Amino acid sequence: EYMGGMFSRNQTQEQDTLAQASRCLFGDGKGVDYPRAWKLYHECLEKGSAIAAAIIAAMLVWGVVERRNTTKAQLYASKALEMKLIPLAEATNDPDAQFAVGLLFDLGIGAAHDLSQAIHWYTLAADQSHIPSMNNLASTLYRHDSNNESKPLQLLRIAAEKGHAGAQQNLGIIIRKTNHFEGDQWIKKSALQGHAIGMCNHGTILAANGQNLEAILWFTKAADVGNSHAFNCLSECANLGLGMKRNEMACLTWLETAASLGNEGAIEKLLTEFPNRV
Repeated sequence: EYMGGMFSRNQTQEQDTLAQASRCLFGDGKGVDYPRAWKLYHECLEKGSAIAAAIIAAMLVWGVVERRNTTKAQLYASKALEMKLIPLAEATNDPDAQFAVGLLFDLGIGAAHDLSQAIHWYTLAADQSHIPSMNNLASTLYRHDSNNESKPLQLLRIAAEKGHAGAQQNLGIIIRKTNHFEGDQWIKKSALQGHAIGMCNHGTILAANGQNLEAILWFTKAADVGNSHAFNCLSECANLGLGMKRNEMACLTWLETAASLGNEGAIEKLLTEFPNRV
């Protein structure tokens, strides 16, 4: 009886830590904290969490906290599977585990990329009102069929209103096609939470409106958390003298950083315009 009670408390502690890590990684309206999420997921992994191993693998693919490293991501994804992540998701109906399995199929780490399997697992979790799964399911459905926006918009709006920073950013991108003002407001909400892509896109919107100094601020914030596109944008600003004095050295330095982080546009530009630097 005593050992059973202790096991139950340990499970609850792990669930609480995973929930806290998820809020830090994805946002809850109060802001994201990528380094804290990284730390908390590693703490859970040390205690044997297969879910944490899968999320760490995903963070390595996204280039969050550490540079994008698909080789290292595969190792963590394999560890998650060795720790019986899929049987856990099947046996417990735990939405966190279902979400983690969906991630592996979605990103093609530890398992072959399989969109139908990703949708299956995300749906199981989203049906339990798992907010990150709602965002990922919406994004996956939209990538699969961008002409059918109804279901993705419905899911994204629920997640965005709950404070999921990625959903706010994704919702803004879709809405912006028909309503620039509302779309921009959702992207700004994401940026204000510190979401890397949201900050970069908010900066892009500001630059398009001629607010170059503010744009530089947001590009810099996004670059500080390792967003490759933000470095590419800073490079372009330095090249054109937008929001700063024209600076060829800074332009090239930021471009090389973007390329080193895997930004395809930066890599192509280096190959075509600066072949001697590659």
